[in-house]
Amino acid sequence: MNWTINIKHTATSGNLNGRYIEIEKDRTKNKASRRILPLVDTFYELLIRMKE
Repeated sequence: MNWTINIKHTATSGNLNGRYIEIEKDRTKNKASRRILPLVDTFYELLIRMKE
């Protein structure tokens, strides 16, 4: 089957004042950052297992 995945959100991590932080955004930096990528079988199976 020909699966795809849409990249519409971003996540980044780093240190702030010695603390590890993660920042998640409900959007990408700009429209060019949005992507539709092929979803290979290995990652599809991994996502299905994570969902279960």
